Amino acid sequence: MRVGFPQVVGAVDGCHLAILAPNENPEDYVNRKGFYSIILQGLVDSNYLFRDMYVGWPGKVHDSRVFKNSPLYDACCARTFLPMGLSKVIANVVVPPVILGDSAYGLTNWLMRPFTDRGNLSNEEVAFNSAHSKTRVVVENAFGRLKGQFRPLGKRLDQSVENATITVTACCVLHNYCEVMKEEFDEGWLEEVQLHLNIQPCDREEKQDRE
Repeated sequence: MRVGFPQVVGAVDGCHLAILAPNENPEDYVNRKGFYSIILQGLVDSNYLFRDMYVGWPGKVHDSRVFKNSPLYDACCARTFLPMGLSKVIANVVVPPVILGDSAYGLTNWLMRPFTDRGNLSNEEVAFNSAHSKTRVVVENAFGRLKGQFRPLGKRLDQSVENATITVTACCVLHNYCEVMKEEFDEGWLEEVQLHLNIQPCDREEKQDRE
């Protein structure tokens, strides 16, 4: 739990990882920022550990669609993950375990998203959104730390989609190991990651070598 937000198991979000244009259906991999990518969906806890990962969907696909097609979604719906037996009574209200997601995700009794801000939020709703944001930021931080530790992920993976998916999954596992073992993390690595975020839109006509 962070900043007073109870019963949070983790935060879910999607991260785009740049790849070479695939041979098959390359247009499906062009994301909204204009480069070819695959999506890493991560569920991250307060220690920056990936508790669930789902990798490989084309960059054009919306985060909510990736989520609804993931095993994590099915497990949450069935309550085999986030079981009701872990509920707690807080201020006379039964609060089940939940995960947090941004506005891209649908609201359920096990996924909390922020209130939509149209300029008319109450003080309580503003406070909720603030706590939600400060708690959910762990997933964004984890993506940054992942790319900082394994810097090729912050650039472009010159691999096939299949091999890139394997590489990303392996890096997530190694990231968890580094976090558990308290391996030294240089904050300067995050600055290097930021330098590579402004990837130029890809040339649809360009022929690129593949591994």
